[in-house]
Amino acid sequence: MKGNVYLCEKRNKILTIVKDIELNIRIPAHDQEILLYYSQVLLGVNYIHSLDIIHRDIKAENILLTGKNGVIVKIGDFGISKMLASVKKTSTVIGTPYYLAPELCEVGLVKAITSGSVHPIDLNVYDRGIQDVIDSMLSVLPAKRPSIKQLMGRNILLFMSYTIMGSYKARDVDLYMGDNPTFNHQAGFNIERQQREMKSSEVDLVSAKIPPQHRDYCAHHLLEYQVCRYKNMPLLYKCAHEKHDYLNCEHQDYVVRMKEFERERRLRIRENRLVGVA
Repeated sequence: MKGNVYLCEKRNKILTIVKDIELNIRIPAHDQEILLYYSQVLLGVNYIHSLDIIHRDIKAENILLTGKNGVIVKIGDFGISKMLASVKKTSTVIGTPYYLAPELCEVGLVKAITSGSVHPIDLNVYDRGIQDVIDSMLSVLPAKRPSIKQLMGRNILLFMSYTIMGSYKARDVDLYMGDNPTFNHQAGFNIERQQREMKSSEVDLVSAKIPPQHRDYCAHHLLEYQVCRYKNMPLLYKCAHEKHDYLNCEHQDYVVRMKEFERERRLRIRENRLVGVA
């Protein structure tokens, strides 16, 4: 964390800065914290883009943390933002130099980006998916950099993005991500719905030392992936098929859970409306 602490002297209700102390403190952050803040920034930028507004100076100093625990992100300083009157691209080079797009200048960090010599993050601390997101955003070729929607669609960000959006939409019905459904699984359906079943037993998952948070409907694919890794170490590329099956299952499972969350939200809204009418 970088910033400044100002020591002030108060005289006649006027504060005068007497000393400026620069801070340079490194605060370790966990993956989920990083994804929580980053996903909110993406959602905010996506919203202003939907209004045909470009910020042009996104940087850490313009990301404000609010709320009771300082976990709600707001984007500030629209002083040099621009509203697009047409689909034409902007041609003005403007913004804070260290945060400009790499092709606009070649100083310091930006020069490292254009030369492809950016130091990777510590993969012993952070998830590989975070490094993949960084690499895609720092691509030397602008055409290869992902859009906001493409970023939000990545597996590592999809869960957090939908969690934030879902929590916001369901705040009026006291519904939160991870809550168990309160309505019958057949409510609102004319056809018989088959309930999902785990394909791996709890005994198998415990014996394989699968962490509790991964004992879901895709655990059988994870078991196959781990067995493949064990047999082919260190040639892990041979397990690409098993890895793809597991990640694809996780993605599909999340889509199903989001649909169930939205169904629960709508049923609660309907129930409140019917109670109000009665």
